Amino acid sequence: MNRRKFLNISLPATGAIMIGPGLMNLQAESEIYRQFSGKSSFDTYDVVINGGGFAGYFAAVNAVSAGKKVLLIEKRTSLGFELFAKRKLWMDAAGFEGFSSELSNLFLPQGEQVEMDNPLGSGVGKSTFDDEILLFSGSIRKGMLRNLLLKKVHVLLMTDVCGLFRNKGAVKGVLMAGKQGLQHVKCNNFIDTSDQVIFSRNLFKQDYEIDRAGFVLELKNVENPQKKVLPISSDYNIFQDQITFHRGKLSEDQGYLDFEFKVDKQSFEEIEHQARHKAAELGQNFKILDPSLKNAEIFQYGLETSLILKDDQLPEVGLEGYFMLSGKTITSKNILAINEEAKKLIKSLPRNSSNTKASTLMINSANIPIEQIQFSKLDESSFSIPLQQVTFDYNFLVKDKEYCQVAVAGGGTGGAFVAKGAAGKGAHTIVADYFNDLGGTKTMGGVMGYYHGLTSNGFFKEQNEVAERTAFENNMSKKVGRKYYHLKEILNAGGRFIPGAIFCGAMTFDQKVSGFLICSNGKLQTINGDITVDATGDGDIASFAGAEYSIGNSRTGETQNYSQWDIPGAVSIPTSTTNRDYDVLDTTKIAELQRGLFLSHYEAHFYDFHPFLTVRESRLIEGMHVLNFYDVAEKTHFKDVISMASSDFDPHNVGSSEFSKCGFLLPHSNDLVVEIPYRCIVPKSLDGLLIAGRGISQTHNAMQFTRMSADILVLGYLTGQIAADLAWNNTRPRDFDVSDLQREWAELGYLPKDYDRPSTEKKRFQPEEINARIAQLAEGKQEYLYECSRLPKELAIPVLKSYFEKSGGVNSKLLLAKALAWFGESDGIALIDKELQEMFEEELKDGYPEGYVDDYDFIRGREKNVLEGLFWRINQNIALLAMTGNRSSIPTIRRIIENTTSGGGVVNRTNDYFNGRIDLKIIPFYNRILNLCFYGDRIPDVQFIAGFEKLLEDENIGGFKTVEYDEVRWRVYGGLLEMSIAATLTRCGAKSGYQLLVSYLEDIHSNYKSFARAELRDVTQQDLGLNPLKWRRFLSEKQFPRPTRNLVKSIEV
Repeated sequence: MNRRKFLNISLPATGAIMIGPGLMNLQAESEIYRQFSGKSSFDTYDVVINGGGFAGYFAAVNAVSAGKKVLLIEKRTSLGFELFAKRKLWMDAAGFEGFSSELSNLFLPQGEQVEMDNPLGSGVGKSTFDDEILLFSGSIRKGMLRNLLLKKVHVLLMTDVCGLFRNKGAVKGVLMAGKQGLQHVKCNNFIDTSDQVIFSRNLFKQDYEIDRAGFVLELKNVENPQKKVLPISSDYNIFQDQITFHRGKLSEDQGYLDFEFKVDKQSFEEIEHQARHKAAELGQNFKILDPSLKNAEIFQYGLETSLILKDDQLPEVGLEGYFMLSGKTITSKNILAINEEAKKLIKSLPRNSSNTKASTLMINSANIPIEQIQFSKLDESSFSIPLQQVTFDYNFLVKDKEYCQVAVAGGGTGGAFVAKGAAGKGAHTIVADYFNDLGGTKTMGGVMGYYHGLTSNGFFKEQNEVAERTAFENNMSKKVGRKYYHLKEILNAGGRFIPGAIFCGAMTFDQKVSGFLICSNGKLQTINGDITVDATGDGDIASFAGAEYSIGNSRTGETQNYSQWDIPGAVSIPTSTTNRDYDVLDTTKIAELQRGLFLSHYEAHFYDFHPFLTVRESRLIEGMHVLNFYDVAEKTHFKDVISMASSDFDPHNVGSSEFSKCGFLLPHSNDLVVEIPYRCIVPKSLDGLLIAGRGISQTHNAMQFTRMSADILVLGYLTGQIAADLAWNNTRPRDFDVSDLQREWAELGYLPKDYDRPSTEKKRFQPEEINARIAQLAEGKQEYLYECSRLPKELAIPVLKSYFEKSGGVNSKLLLAKALAWFGESDGIALIDKELQEMFEEELKDGYPEGYVDDYDFIRGREKNVLEGLFWRINQNIALLAMTGNRSSIPTIRRIIENTTSGGGVVNRTNDYFNGRIDLKIIPFYNRILNLCFYGDRIPDVQFIAGFEKLLEDENIGGFKTVEYDEVRWRVYGGLLEMSIAATLTRCGAKSGYQLLVSYLEDIHSNYKSFARAELRDVTQQDLGLNPLKWRRFLSEKQFPRPTRNLVKSIEV
């Protein structure tokens, strides 16, 4: 059966999420992509709702049922914060019998039962324990989002309302903050359903006092868990000296500890820190708290605290169209009550509103006249939410400011260590992060292992030992222990951590960065530093400040795929591992970020999934030196080396550069140690800023070797130390001398002892080096073909030609011909063509077994990186012939094209993990077809059209554009292959190629649209944007086949 049809499963009309983990069907996809279908047909919402808890959810459901256009904005990565974010995954059962089938399915979907390993429950979904209904976080998050999308509510996650547009006494719109900056959306009515309606309290300056906070710990290895109240010593300073224990339904040893504490300060920041200190204190003493906890471990804890106000009276607002709806403690009865209150509120909304424009923007610290605000068109091609980009003078108009010496944006894998490094040198350091816990990909994304990286580094070993000891001493899982380790290390060093921060702007003047703008709990605030470090991983601050950057492959824009890992439960699901890859995203776009979040909700497990999108590749900021593949492969030593990195080539795809197509850089080849020079963390065009993490100055190819978390955390720490020195000495980053720090780090084992040896940056340019490599190649040593490919073209060609002319050996002459072909020379093209014909005839004769998998020549770990298998030796010759630009091999290539097929559908791999990797589940001849496209792009010919068109007729090759949404996760790389064929056909002049490229302007992927547009623009020398109608009209007037147009492109390093 066709895989795509097999995976289509039925969905209930109730809207409750019933899709199994890892599976998505056509209906589900269409629900997601309604808000990504293109330009909006309206510009004003009837209702904008701030907050995706149950009050916001029911307000949205009732509003859309009343025929209103609704946008719901939620600052977290999922809806249902009262349950999932606070981890209160239980509710009183009384009243559940009054739930509709839709509501019952929302809380207890049938699909979750396969993940339960606790047979002690009863009632609906076997989820009633004692007098409580127990819940799964993933079920709630998946179901709430699915239901809202099904009901055509527009939703924005990871977005916070931070201001209100008004005209006189009426609401006209909202200002929102997200990863892509500040945006404005118009509305007639606004409903604040934020946690404790904090946004309204802050905006209208209500004096309120937080009395206490609650926090929840999820435990495993509990003996005979029972619902009970545990009395504890007053020494813990827990409210009422008691903790409530709740059972869990995941397994028989799962439970939850729920406690409250009086807050020490009114700061949200301090309250979150205080909760984690309490968790550690309790964890240390489990054995004396209760016998059932003697072996217990804190497996997870809440993403945030629950706040209890002394007086929860709502503030006076006095604005027409402004409403508030506060939440309640989640019980079955309260769920019904919240729904009724929301229904009543929606009925009371005014029917009409005037069309007057906004005159003022209200933010927490100012009323800004509309004339002082700049509005601009959003750079989004397929987004149905009518937003405008907003900027204003943040430095002058945002009054809430913090000052420090080192301001760190992002507390992830690298950023947490930047803060530790800077604070450890005595610098007044502030680190801010989106989450309430530090650690990023490792802790909030759950990627706790180390695939590669220099784990032998002295600093790495030190931090890892302390982090694991922290977990052990506090009876925490390693992941939770690492979160707490980061917090303690920074606070103990005198640093400060501001949690819950959305980065939405940069403070710049005259090309100097002096800090960044954040939104935290609906309040705009500037964090001003003598030195700013962009540790966002995506180069967000540098981009806001105007830095130059690149993303992905230089031609296609293709990046590594992203993940959002599930949290392993008690039952493994063979068909759906917890660490799946999902899709290719460009998270610099709002639509792409939202699409990624939505997709992972649909695919996720029911028990739980991490809140963090683990995006592997985004912006790479241009610095004073751009680390490239030559630097990596040559193992270049830099005089200003500050850190090391190690990996094999791991692109989570097939590899897209000329080095890969020619077989020199195949996935999991080239296991290398790389030096990172100081110049790579200093932006080329900006002052006052350093870059940390994977966004440093490097190329797409180089990044595959430097992105391992073990190396990023070490680089982060050392970057923090540099930032502290810059701040203390009032030195510009571009003027800094790292030699004193290098000496210190070498003594500590953070750098090699011989760090100060002579630089090798110019080694490959030296005549003796060039001659030595080519001489070895001329002796028939095949491994030197790769070594010669990295020589400078203008210096290598004369030497290669000289050896080629003198060479008498068949093998050596062929190798020299291949080296010349790599550099665009045709001297020995006949030799390469002859070998290619012979190898292809051998391949046709012998064939490949059914279920053949392209394992990239099994090159992983092969020391000399030499191709041995027939499949990739053929691919190499095809690519090398393409590099010459010489047309004499067209008959050979045509024969190969016309005798190439898909090889069948995707085949099963050796285990569930590999079967879950979308980049590994490709058709057998995927890379062969891409290499034939590589040739056809550079030497296009009308003779190739029939062969490529025949390939597109294969159901395993054609039909992968994602518009009629079928399973995007399993379509993304099929789409890349199909679009590559379309581009080649277009360059060969085929009408079918033009038509297919135009159709890809409608694909859901931002980078696929951009690639299609760029190819059409290059071939036609016209730019009609992303509008397929304009392109079709333009092409309707042309005669086909069109003239060929070859691709002119430099080697991507």
